[in-house]
Amino acid sequence: MKLDKTTAVMLVGAIAVWGVFFALGGGKGAGEWLGSLGRVGAAKKLVAHDLKDPSSAQFRDVHKTDQAVCGEVNGKNAYGAYVGFRHFIVESGSVSMEPELPGERLEPGVSMATIDAWNAHTAFSSNWTTKCKGVLPEIPASLEPSFPGIKP
Repeated sequence: MKLDKTTAVMLVGAIAVWGVFFALGGGKGAGEWLGSLGRVGAAKKLVAHDLKDPSSAQFRDVHKTDQAVCGEVNGKNAYGAYVGFRHFIVESGSVSMEPELPGERLEPGVSMATIDAWNAHTAFSSNWTTKCKGVLPEIPASLEPSFPGIKP
């Protein structure tokens, strides 16, 4: 089999990258490497990886439960400014970040996007309460749902 020059160079490069990866990582897979950090350390790495600037991650109130690792993270946005702490849940290597509160009240006539945003926030809040054994901060009164004429 005869390879053209470009294919041969790409093949040699791929083999070199593979060799460096195993030399530096000791042949450990990502799961094995994360496992060596412990549950909290691995969770912090996974959460930071999801941020715009992973090196800017600031953590607080990080704790592990029997079901998950939970806490709050703050990171920088594309403009280099910190955006504020958000809750996170890491469960089985999967990261769930607290969605932003919708800017609109949930009332008749709102858009589907607003309804979806409220549903996402409610689902996260329920998950946090169950798995992290805590309660998220109260929703501001200005955003509480309003359904005139409907009594609870």
